[in-house]
Amino acid sequence: MVKNRIFYALAILACLGFSMAYTSKVSAVLLITVAAYPIVGTICTLIQAFLFRAEFNEKRVVSEKDTLFEMFLNVKNSSIFPCVPAEIQCTLPDSDSGLFVEKRIFATLPPLGSARLSVNCRHIYRGSYSCRIRKICVYDPLRIIRISRKKNIELSAVFLPRRLELEDVLKPTHGDQSYTQNIITAERDDFSHVRDYRDGDLYQMVHWKLTAKTDDIMIKQYDSLTEQRAAILCGWRGDGDILMRTDTVIETAIAFASALLKKNVGSYVDYEGENICKVSDSSEFEQFYELMSVIPVNTAPEDFVSRIDNTDLCGLSALVLITPELSDDIVARANAAAALCKVYLVYINLLCRNVPSTITGEKFDFLDIRAPGQDALDYAAQLL
Repeated sequence: MVKNRIFYALAILACLGFSMAYTSKVSAVLLITVAAYPIVGTICTLIQAFLFRAEFNEKRVVSEKDTLFEMFLNVKNSSIFPCVPAEIQCTLPDSDSGLFVEKRIFATLPPLGSARLSVNCRHIYRGSYSCRIRKICVYDPLRIIRISRKKNIELSAVFLPRRLELEDVLKPTHGDQSYTQNIITAERDDFSHVRDYRDGDLYQMVHWKLTAKTDDIMIKQYDSLTEQRAAILCGWRGDGDILMRTDTVIETAIAFASALLKKNVGSYVDYEGENICKVSDSSEFEQFYELMSVIPVNTAPEDFVSRIDNTDLCGLSALVLITPELSDDIVARANAAAALCKVYLVYINLLCRNVPSTITGEKFDFLDIRAPGQDALDYAAQLL
């Protein structure tokens, strides 16, 4: 734009010299036309600035984190002047870095024209964010005049955690998938009654023999007195990138809750001490998944050990401890709990720290998670 203004100033000087050398009506008209352009251009550009519109195509967008998706912007030129070009300054997730960055999007529209612009986006963290259009700048045809208008147009963007299978979570450290088959208890036959199929029911709960006889899908129903339960405790405190760390904790908890549910084992997920989610059927799992998509994690120091102490182990078939911090107190609590139920100590070890060799000889099952979902988190160590 500075270069265009320099060329325009040189054009005025050239016209001035031409009018002085050749005193004619043509030279005078040419000089007046060039000299008057800034006034006319400013008026036309000001009109365009108020008649140019830009907005998001939707009010809310939902996408799985670290997945490429398209975001659409609607632009419209309501004036009779061509828009050459308009600049839209906005804050959007960048498809390359996976983080929110300031973007400049240019659009050239004919008089009374409109268009829909597509922008590729990707975000590497789960959670709820706001995409914004902050400013719209309109230029004149010679690009020597720019008029800007501040905007505050928002779009709510929700990035869901990935739904990983337990095998995907354990793949980086346990290549033998037969290990995961023994983590969750076998399917049960102690159901109390059956009922008709409802949307959202897991097919693992179908009573296939009765379904074959009746030609209607029948679902096994378990009585609350005989229901197996598991507890999943999530810890957040640790080193490294807090967003990557908490995302890994959440995705690991989702993988365990899903695997337990597929084996007809209900669970409750304790993610902040007083905040607990019950996951006993598919609908409750969906509610838990949606909550984990947007929940802001409390980053204040916490006492994960006291939360283990306050957990009622009576009647539990399994206790899953997911923590980015591995301390002697946590190991001691896991050992004590292993005398009452099956215990899995899941260490979120994205910094790839050395684990004491004695940990494998304890009473509980130890899982060293360094990059759950290897395909999507290969770069975790680089980011940290």
